[in-house]
Amino acid sequence: MRPSGRTATEVARELGISSESLRGWVKKSRAAQDAVSLKLNTRPRQTLGFETPADRLAAAVASTG
Repeated sequence: MRPSGRTATEVARELGISSESLRGWVKKSRAAQDAVSLKLNTRPRQTLGFETPADRLAAAVASTG
């Protein structure tokens, strides 16, 4: 099930493509989003004292444990 409540097969059928094609597109889209997230989260920020968001998150997690 997907957030829309429909399966990938149902959506693919509605679009007139194979479900494997749809799954491939979704996989590529997620990979692209992951690449952008990695780039943004590992970039130092002036507002964070030139630390990265990933560094700040790791420090916050470490301080709660």
